[in-house]
Amino acid sequence: MFGKDIGMKRIKTVALSGIGGYGMIYGTAFLEECEKRGLEFTGCIDPYAEKCSYINQLRDKNIPIYESMEDFYKEQEADLMCIATPIHLHESQTLYALQHGSHVLCEKPLCATMDEAHRMLDAQNGSSLQVAIGYQYSFNPGIQAIKADIMKGRYGQPLLFKDITLGPRDNIYYQRGWAGRIKSGENYVYDSVANNACAHYLHNLFYLAGKTMNTSALPTSHETELYRANKIENFDTITTRIQTDCGIPLYFAASHAIDRLQQPYFELEFENAVIKCNMVTRKVEIFADDECYQESLAPDPKEREKIWAVIETINSGKPVACGIETAMSHTRFINMIQSEVEIRNFEEGRILKKQKQNPSSVITYVDGLYDRLQTCFEKAVLLSESEG
Repeated sequence: MFGKDIGMKRIKTVALSGIGGYGMIYGTAFLEECEKRGLEFTGCIDPYAEKCSYINQLRDKNIPIYESMEDFYKEQEADLMCIATPIHLHESQTLYALQHGSHVLCEKPLCATMDEAHRMLDAQNGSSLQVAIGYQYSFNPGIQAIKADIMKGRYGQPLLFKDITLGPRDNIYYQRGWAGRIKSGENYVYDSVANNACAHYLHNLFYLAGKTMNTSALPTSHETELYRANKIENFDTITTRIQTDCGIPLYFAASHAIDRLQQPYFELEFENAVIKCNMVTRKVEIFADDECYQESLAPDPKEREKIWAVIETINSGKPVACGIETAMSHTRFINMIQSEVEIRNFEEGRILKKQKQNPSSVITYVDGLYDRLQTCFEKAVLLSESEG
């Protein structure tokens, strides 16, 4: 699966590409914890570093900042390069880091296209290095425990795995140059509710349905509807039923075109049990044998635990829980729907605006969509199959 001598290069030095946005999770984690973990933070890469909210902390700790990976590797090295840049840069930066001797932790999603995914896999397999993809729930001990029980047949035959995630996004969210776009310049990006903010939760279904602890189920066919309310190129709402090579059907509903939050939530239905989990509160309920067992996922303070899990796994010489091949299922599905499904516009008369406390922040949402998607999730149906 991997190249020779997995894990022979232990991680003692780390660097970060992309220090704004989600990169803040990595940057602040390194500033606060590297020293006590015996790690050296050797540098950051970002052409727009001056916009970073914690740039003074980086300067106070004398962390060098570079505009490009080329500049970084001329002066520095890193046993682990963390990549938190836009989707269309994941492939090129992963390949460059591997070429310069770094393991990689690349933020989700894996990349935009399957061609990029295969190039990343070939580059990894031609090295003695590992690439981890930052789908944080794959590294969570609670999720791994649930998956181990599924593989053991503890709950009987899996019948249906489903997830709903409804998170409003305002106009400011879509003002980033590549947000909501199918392409950024000449590069595919496929930025959408299913390939960015809610990608963790869709991937988690593929991961839990996978046959081994390091694999995900592959999508084989699907029934999918894509919609948009925001003035964007790609979609902001999805309902889909997916068939997989493991024989476990999946259902996923997600939207940014709603006026209130539905915390990410999944249900796993089996012959002998139902597992329900709120991904934010980490509460897990297992209904089996006419009883309800309550457990919880491991806490993930500030979403940084995946970093240390990846470092520990690579240093142990073992393959990471979510590598390139594990993350490919999600990318394969995104490519399938982007090439096969037409994006529908919601009716103009049902599209409303809601101003937040910040006067420049406005949410575009569809009247009644929140409740309709709740019903869709309960019945595992597409939006067109629901009333409203």
